[in-house]
Amino acid sequence: MSGPGGAAAALPADPQLVVDAFRFFDKVMRAHQLYMANNPAYVRSLDASRAGFRALFGQVDGVELTVTETALLWHGVVVHEMPQIAGDSLPWLLYKDGVRELSLYRGFEGAELVGLLRCLASARRATAEDDDLLTLMWEQDFLYLRYQYIETFDQTPPLVPGESPGLWSVRPAEAPTVEEALRGLREGRPTAVPARRASTVIRTAEAQGTPHAFLAAEMEYLRSEATREQALDLRRAVLGSLFDIFEEQTDPTVRAEAVEAIESLCVHFIDRGHFNSVAYAVREVLLVLERAPDLADADRRTLGQLAERMSTQETLARMLDVLEGVEVLPSEDDLVDLFGYLKVGAIATLLDFSARTHNGTLRTTVAAVIERLAISHTADLVRLVADPRASVAIEAARLSGRLGVTAAVAPLAGVVHSTAEQEVRLAALAALTAIGSPDAIAALEPLIADPVRELRVPAIKTLTARRVAAVRPRVAALIKGKAIREMDRSERLALFELFGSVCGDGGVPDLEAMLTVSGGLFARGGDTELRAAAAIALGQVGTPTARRTLEAFAADKDPVVKAAVARSLRARSIDGGTSV
Repeated sequence: MSGPGGAAAALPADPQLVVDAFRFFDKVMRAHQLYMANNPAYVRSLDASRAGFRALFGQVDGVELTVTETALLWHGVVVHEMPQIAGDSLPWLLYKDGVRELSLYRGFEGAELVGLLRCLASARRATAEDDDLLTLMWEQDFLYLRYQYIETFDQTPPLVPGESPGLWSVRPAEAPTVEEALRGLREGRPTAVPARRASTVIRTAEAQGTPHAFLAAEMEYLRSEATREQALDLRRAVLGSLFDIFEEQTDPTVRAEAVEAIESLCVHFIDRGHFNSVAYAVREVLLVLERAPDLADADRRTLGQLAERMSTQETLARMLDVLEGVEVLPSEDDLVDLFGYLKVGAIATLLDFSARTHNGTLRTTVAAVIERLAISHTADLVRLVADPRASVAIEAARLSGRLGVTAAVAPLAGVVHSTAEQEVRLAALAALTAIGSPDAIAALEPLIADPVRELRVPAIKTLTARRVAAVRPRVAALIKGKAIREMDRSERLALFELFGSVCGDGGVPDLEAMLTVSGGLFARGGDTELRAAAAIALGQVGTPTARRTLEAFAADKDPVVKAAVARSLRARSIDGGTSV
């Protein structure tokens, strides 16, 4: 018995298995919309659906279904039907976005079953601005699911006479239901079903052992081409095609549509974390602007605005928010490629993000990206040292010090002597110390009299280590003044060490007068801590004159002073003395 579509074909498996598989899938699709992934009801539905597909794939390797508005047909038999067109109908969800054939193969019941559930749920609640089902399924890159589709708004005349452009007919009138097919099996007669349209997919297994079997060279060619296709970056290929259209087509409307499509894809790639594709798009924008001198001003402006929109702080912040949430970070090279091609410097946004993120791995990656960008965008880094945002200024100062950017000395000096927040000034001081150039060290000299102790002490220690002779008058005035008595012990000692490192023999008389109890500043008995500090300073002087002075007080009655003198003498003996 034959149907209008061709000779009757025997069903390869019990159609009830297909019916059960899609009945369970329909239930889990609804549960997926209602429950969280850990909900027991959802888990039971998912397990039942997987069991249904396992039973089906125990008899066949795969099922190839025809999709209509209200039904799914398998070898012409209706195996899943939803008479009412509704948003939660599986056939309608597939049909309305252009899917006309759906093939599922053994292995689909694993992770890809959940992937399809996510796609259908997203398509069900999608708005006009969201991705359609075809896009969602394309992103999943299914291995055990294949589909064929049509453009639903394509006005090309159909190949089959009587069909409407862009539409396929609904359930064929001659298509039997599964009950009719089962009844025919029970009665021992084949059920007339329309022959399926011949598949356009060539399978190697079907060709082997036939007169048309592939030769070894042909098989190797097919393997190499398949490998090349699998390695092809489809996102870049699509972007490349759009840029080719922009360059080759001179119609302003076509070019405007190409730019709009490129921008939409870039936004989509940002949301999905495909930053290497975004970097490729921005790079191509800049290359097209350079290599296409015949562009009209309007077209050049349109394309240039795309690069500017991709470089705004809002877009950069969006990229970084996506990075914060992804499980697998892009490579450092991809991020450098992306941020390095933006028209507006991205260092400020990256510095601010680096200070805020709680993701340690991401912070390390972003720090490496910032450092590589700063090397080629030094001017941006120097400018950011004085940024009004404290987090940005601090990170810029630290990076300038780590990279030894001498061009940043002037702005760092301005920050360290400003009324900025203490943490910002400390970062600038540390950067000047790390840079260590004469100008950088000279910028620290005024800090020895700064009102903030946390700034004074590091500056004093740095100047001591560098033996900056220019600070001698300023330090001499401090150690002879009254302010020295108000300092704590560690700061006082640091200041005396600085004086001893720069005064030479010319400062020995002042230090000897301070060390002497009878006369001078200490005529009324002296200050033990000041005397000990003077002894330490003499040890820093390190000349024979200073040593003789120390030896004269080696038996001082004050144990603290005596210990300080011994320490200075011992230090000079170990390092052999140092002359200034």
